[in-house]
Amino acid sequence: MGLFDNFTGGKSRDDLARGQAQANAALQRGFNQLVQNENQFLDRSLGQLQPGIEAGDLARENQLVALGLRGLEQQQNFFNNFQTDPGFGEAVNRGLALINQGNNAGGRSLSGGNLRDLTSFATDQFLNQAFQSRLDRLSQLSESGLGARTNAATLTSGTGQRIGGAGQALGQAKANTALSFANASSATRGAGINNLVNLINAGSNLFSSFGSLGSGLGSAKTGKAKLLDAKK
Repeated sequence: MGLFDNFTGGKSRDDLARGQAQANAALQRGFNQLVQNENQFLDRSLGQLQPGIEAGDLARENQLVALGLRGLEQQQNFFNNFQTDPGFGEAVNRGLALINQGNNAGGRSLSGGNLRDLTSFATDQFLNQAFQSRLDRLSQLSESGLGARTNAATLTSGTGQRIGGAGQALGQAKANTALSFANASSATRGAGINNLVNLINAGSNLFSSFGSLGSGLGSAKTGKAKLLDAKK
């Protein structure tokens, strides 16, 4: 059976099939490794961007609260918390101390002008400026978080595109190996048919040769018989 397989090309097709399977397995391993590497890189990158994203989200939420977009109650709570913020209170105290020093130097310790300066500082100037400064910092953090989120989306999209491209290349490579296998298998089948045809032709020629030899032997016997009859 093995000799016949070799003769008809069956063993060659088995070898080709094993080669195709090994090639496809190697292609798949390479694709799987690429996917693993891409996802590991993406996970590390997203991990580094995550703190900025979270800070940006929190800053944006505080912006919405400060602007009253989460309701008046939350807006009032935000403003109250801002006024009781230790940093804000310390800055107010420093400002008031500086105004008092200036007024004392000018002889206006508790005069009406001094009170107006204190009122202006505490309300129109420092409070508004400090509050606006807080909003500006929130805006900067929000924009920074948005940038980090955009970078994360770009990285994720890029990873998906590269994996998708590799998957398409993998499919094309497997299709090429399948086509090569089909062509090579067809060639071995053709070779097997040719071998069979050649065998049949050889057998026919051999049979013809045997027939010719048989006819020659028959003629020789007939001639010998006639010679013997003539001698009698």
